[in-house]
Amino acid sequence: MKILFDNKAKGATFSSLNESSAFPSSNLVHPFARYKYKALTPTDTITATLPDNVSASCFFYTYSNATSMTLRVYSHTSALLETVSIDCTHDSGSAFFTRHDNARSFTLTVACDAAEDLYIGSIGFGLATDFPYPLSNFEKDLIDLSSKEVSDGGQVSYHYSKPLTEYSLSFTRVKRDSVFHGIISQFLSVGSGYIWADITETNHAYYQPMYCTTKLVESPSRDRYLVSFKLTLTEAR
Repeated sequence: MKILFDNKAKGATFSSLNESSAFPSSNLVHPFARYKYKALTPTDTITATLPDNVSASCFFYTYSNATSMTLRVYSHTSALLETVSIDCTHDSGSAFFTRHDNARSFTLTVACDAAEDLYIGSIGFGLATDFPYPLSNFEKDLIDLSSKEVSDGGQVSYHYSKPLTEYSLSFTRVKRDSVFHGIISQFLSVGSGYIWADITETNHAYYQPMYCTTKLVESPSRDRYLVSFKLTLTEAR
């Protein structure tokens, strides 16, 4: 399991070849994922330039109709550090690569079906944290955001809104000093706010990467040098 706590893309300056002025590439780091970037064509090349060198080993995206996506990472001297082909089987995805501590810019070469205009909701770029794997008894849950009113006569008024996906994960026997304290430090920097999480980073058939919020570390308990705790991931749009 991998988590991106510090999204370095939020500090980048964005541009693209074919972006819509109404949905510019800067929307890729808007806190609302569905406040999307959109191209006027089925293909585009997006460039993100960071203000300083950063450490990076991962890329995330969500809410996209892309069918192909290639990430290229560059140094401050414009040297190509990494080229990654990203699996676009699902509308959200991720890629993990060798850590680079001098990443200064990256490009995305993206395409979708020819009959559509390309769009992407949000992206994440930075240094992935290797998180402990949860117990295997978790499963998808849904949070219903719809509104429902029932009259005295039993008539029902219902306004549908697509439910949010949520996971309640349990972790056990995590090393206190070398792992758990580092997790606590990471959450201190973001609170219960936005993170990117990939529960099964080698297989997205059932659990896709998520742009999400949390309830922080829940119910921690210690047995000598080992800690058990829970973590709730709630989809953010």
